[in-house]
Amino acid sequence: MSEAGPRRVAIGRLMGYLGISEADLADRAGCRQADVESFLGGGVIQDDVIARMAEVLDMDLADFYAASEMAIPGCLTPVDAAASDSVAALAQLAMKASADDVRRMRVMAGGLSSPDCSQDDRPPEEVRYRGDGAIVIRMLQNRNLSFGGMAYAVLPMSGLYLSPSTYAMIRAGRRPIKPVELNVFAVTLGIPPGKLAALVGLELADVMHPATELQQEVARLMVDVRRLDKAQIRSIIQEGER
Repeated sequence: MSEAGPRRVAIGRLMGYLGISEADLADRAGCRQADVESFLGGGVIQDDVIARMAEVLDMDLADFYAASEMAIPGCLTPVDAAASDSVAALAQLAMKASADDVRRMRVMAGGLSSPDCSQDDRPPEEVRYRGDGAIVIRMLQNRNLSFGGMAYAVLPMSGLYLSPSTYAMIRAGRRPIKPVELNVFAVTLGIPPGKLAALVGLELADVMHPATELQQEVARLMVDVRRLDKAQIRSIIQEGER
C-alpha cells in the first residue's frame, strides 16, 4: 500500500501536459476513477495500481514514487551508497564511448546479480520536499548519485557543471532550478524535457536540445546499475576501459 501524503501536484501537472484525465488514467490503468482521485489527493492506494498508473504515464516506477512525494520501495533504491563515485565515473567513461559500447555495458549490468528484496521493503527515509526542484534531485539520488556524484555525472552528460553545494541547495529548496538547466536534468534522467518541465512546474527554455542516442543509452545505464554494488560497477568500468 502507498502511504498517505500531500496532494500529488506534480503528477496532476503531468497528466494535464499529456492530456490524460482522471477518467482516462483510471480506464487505462484498470482501476477506479476514485482510486486516481484518492491518489492525487494524497490518499492511500495499492502499489500494483501505482505501478499501472506509472506505466500509463510512461514513467520509471521509482521516478513516479519520487515525483509523488512518497517513500520509494526498497527494491527500487540503490543498495550501496559507497558506489556513488563509481556511478559518476561510469557515466564519464560511457560518454566517451559509442552508443553500441554503452549497450554492451548495459547487457553486462543486466547479467550481474542484485540483492533479493520484497516489494513491501521501504527505505528508512522521511520524504520532505522544499520546492519542486527537490523532485529532480531525489530522482538523481535514486540513481545512486550523491551531491558530488551529481556534479561529476551531469557534467559529461550535458556539459553543465553545478557544484555539489548547488545540488544540496536545490534539494533543500533554497535555490530553484532554472529553465535553462531543465534540459540538462532531462538528458541526465532520460526523461523528455516537456514531461520533466510539467513535473516541476517550469516553462521550457526557448532552445531545447534533444538527447542524442548516446545520452539516452547512458541515462538508461545509470538506472540499470542502481541495484549494483561498488565492486560490480567497477567491473563494468574495467571492462569498458579495455
